[in-house]
Amino acid sequence: GQTGPILCGKPILRSTVPSLCPMHFQKAERHVARALKKAGLNVTSPSKVAPKLHVVVAEYVRQIQTKRRAAQKAAIAKVDIKEEKTS
Repeated sequence: GQTGPILCGKPILRSTVPSLCPMHFQKAERHVARALKKAGLNVTSPSKVAPKLHVVVAEYVRQIQTKRRAAQKAAIAKVDIKEEKTS
């Protein structure tokens, strides 16, 4: 859980991973899906397996690099426009 471990009165097997009852497992899946969607990854169904951490990190890095490239191109274009005005 977000605030700590979920203590629920429903029994589960110790070998179950993650050790959540079905209701809390579905809630956890929804939270993960919402966080992935907020991060820009579109997961259509919460029953699908969430991407591995390296996939999420790679996508996040790609988005950051895209924003930096766009900002750099805008800065270069701005400098070119200033140079043309001064010439």
